Amino acid sequence: MFAVRAVFRCLAVAAAVLPTGLPAAAEVTTVDSDAALRRALAAAGPGDTVRVRPGEYAGGFEWSPRGEPGRPVTLTGDDPADPPTFRGGNSGIKLTRPAHAVLSDLIFAGASGNGLNADDGGDRDAPAGPLTLRRVTVRDSGGPADERRNLDGFKLSGVDGLRMHDCVAERWGGGGQGIDLVGCHDAAIRRCRIDGGGASGIGLQAKGGCRDVLFENCRVEGVTERGVNLGGSTGLAFFRPPNAPYEAAAVTVRSCDLIGGAAAVAFVGSDGGRVEGCTLRDQTRFPFRILKENDAAHMIDTRGGAIVGNVIVWEAGSVWTRVNVGPGTAPETFRFEDNVWVNAAAPARSRLGDLPAPETGADYGVVPPGLEPR
Repeated sequence: MFAVRAVFRCLAVAAAVLPTGLPAAAEVTTVDSDAALRRALAAAGPGDTVRVRPGEYAGGFEWSPRGEPGRPVTLTGDDPADPPTFRGGNSGIKLTRPAHAVLSDLIFAGASGNGLNADDGGDRDAPAGPLTLRRVTVRDSGGPADERRNLDGFKLSGVDGLRMHDCVAERWGGGGQGIDLVGCHDAAIRRCRIDGGGASGIGLQAKGGCRDVLFENCRVEGVTERGVNLGGSTGLAFFRPPNAPYEAAAVTVRSCDLIGGAAAVAFVGSDGGRVEGCTLRDQTRFPFRILKENDAAHMIDTRGGAIVGNVIVWEAGSVWTRVNVGPGTAPETFRFEDNVWVNAAAPARSRLGDLPAPETGADYGVVPPGLEPR
């Protein structure tokens, strides 16, 4: 444990005179030891900021940050060019019922469980959030990948108003996800990089009653199974809201680069969902899957997805069919528009199998610049 070298406190006052009845001035606390950090987090309230100097700290701590509208509570690295690293612990950090909270410029490494875990404390009727994560990295969490444990880089359950920008997940539990959303609503995940290191299963996932989720300008690679799961298979006790008849609804995957894996995108127990403007390349079995893995009686058949304006590139012999369809689905309700399909090694054979619904405006066999076989 680091010795306490300095704890700096300053008052940030919005005006020269603070009239009676206005909120107290925000406090900024800068720390450089584990003990000082724990004290600062325990004391932080609406509008306060805890800044952590560069260095290595102990992971595995819990925090329940409670800000207010317009006055978030913030945990941030003091130097964005040299973020502090929190090493070890079960979860690198466990956020319980965060509200109006911001985390930025932090690294969590080597957690035995999830790299970062945030949830609603198990109260499915009172979601956590809003929560913002900026430039937060998790890596090497979840134990040995060959044990295939269902552990994640980022695990977020029951968080509404989630914003993740420029975050990174590298190498997590072999059976888990880089970013796993369970029962989250109004979520936007932008410019995030997900790399499973060739051993982790799924990159991005929204399931368990998720709704109104955007994955945009993300890069997913190094996964063994699926780049993105729109839906999944969730125990009924974990759905938010409890009676949701879908795993995911209104999930959009936009302008993402999805590299490798058995499949790039799977619609799994989803209602709607849209994949647009993405690049899919080097999948080994199917660019797309339409599946249903939750057989609860009230769950809808997977339906209504849209696959629009994507570029899909594969090598001859590596892809079995362009869209794999399983039972409990309504593939005829899907829309396919303006996609480019390219068998890079044999362009004349780019019309591999039939799609489950008619497509309009498709192109075949023309490899876009920059996507030539490597």
